[in-house]
Amino acid sequence: MTGNLINALIFSPAQMTICIIVAIAFAALVGLNVYLFVIYRVKQERKMYDEQLQNRRKALLDKLEYLKAGGEPEKRSWLDYAVDDEDEEEDGGKKYVTVRVAVGEKPVNAEVISVDEMTPRVRRKLGFRAKRHSGKKFYVRYSLGFDAKLRYSDDETKARYIAIMDEIHKYGGINIVKQFSNIRICAGKETLAMVLFGGKRICVAFALDPAEFEKTKYRGEDKSEKKRFAKTPMLVRIGSDEKTEIVKYLINVLAKKRSLPPAKPRKITYDLTERTQEEMIAKGSVRVIVIDEAPDIMEKKTARVETQSESEKTDVTVPTVITASVPQETDETADFAAEVAAAGES
Repeated sequence: MTGNLINALIFSPAQMTICIIVAIAFAALVGLNVYLFVIYRVKQERKMYDEQLQNRRKALLDKLEYLKAGGEPEKRSWLDYAVDDEDEEEDGGKKYVTVRVAVGEKPVNAEVISVDEMTPRVRRKLGFRAKRHSGKKFYVRYSLGFDAKLRYSDDETKARYIAIMDEIHKYGGINIVKQFSNIRICAGKETLAMVLFGGKRICVAFALDPAEFEKTKYRGEDKSEKKRFAKTPMLVRIGSDEKTEIVKYLINVLAKKRSLPPAKPRKITYDLTERTQEEMIAKGSVRVIVIDEAPDIMEKKTARVETQSESEKTDVTVPTVITASVPQETDETADFAAEVAAAGES
């Protein structure tokens, strides 16, 4: 009786074969659908990218035709001369920039600034003196710090930054250390997270193992090979509200791992209004990279080189080196007053 029941429940060889074939066909169909979906998505992304390139090309050609027809070129902002320093390393809050350019060579994408038009405080920040550099002009580029990038960002980016910082402020026992290119979230001497910019996107790097979240929707980029991210190897770029929620979740995970206590509820205000170029430089939120003297100065140098005797001339170009110091965050009221007085005497 039992044997007959078992035999009745077991598929015959033919039925088993049919089931296996159906299962294989179903798996193949699912795999084919996934493959076609991936191919379709890749093609759509390429199409969108090609359309963007075509639109950009058309815009550039239209602009060229406009200029050829005698149109006025667009006036560039000083922000157009900012350099991309996403991978810049921290150096204790102080940095000296030295750039060598051959005499007579015009730098690419650089603005000309006049020492005479600078305020005494900005002039001092850049290492210029009213008498010594009077009448001189220089080619410069700008390096924007975290504060400057945030102030000049769009409203969505500012809102995401506020949401992130509000989440961080929910926990006690943390210190917020503001540096030139980032904000570090610390517990004692330990860095828990780092808020920074990657291009125009705000990012958060966590002191978490990227492999732990690799197969989840909370995964981030593994930056462990870079010295800058040695303590915070898991980077999340925030380009949407969904990513903002992911970052908030990871902050909670990190707080639980470090047993951070809840903080007392308090109202946090954020001043993210745009500031002028002069204010940003004086505050230290923007670094000025001085490249070389402007054309009228370089012509004089070239003339002096050409007056040398033929025996002294070589094929080696003579470099011009200008060093600009980084603005400091210390109180320099006394030095500033002395500089103003010196400028008045001159």
